[in-house]
Amino acid sequence: MRYLILISALFFLTFSFGQNNNSAKKATLNNLKIEVTVDSLNDLRALKVSDLNDLFDDVCSNSDLEFRLTCKSDHTSLSKKVSYKINGNSNKKKAFIKMISKLKKSAKNYYKNNN
Repeated sequence: MRYLILISALFFLTFSFGQNNNSAKKATLNNLKIEVTVDSLNDLRALKVSDLNDLFDDVCSNSDLEFRLTCKSDHTSLSKKVSYKINGNSNKKKAFIKMISKLKKSAKNYYKNNN
């Protein structure tokens, strides 16, 4: 949960410093890279794909999108980490969001299999 709050704070800071003084123009993003690190299945459940959808609305057309999800596991004396990454384009937002949902499902399976 703390990672989700941290990521949200970073995005709001990016928007606030990246805005132009001309209030008639809407702030947009040219490229968007999102990286989320979770420590447990509960942290993963706190990640809502619908919340990410709002960010994609502010991305310019034909922009690059990247989403990386890193899962950490410390159940044994060995620390394990697996990372999932997908790339996409803002012209295909629905397909990108669908890939994020599939990636989240794969991450859930990772935690369920490593317990």
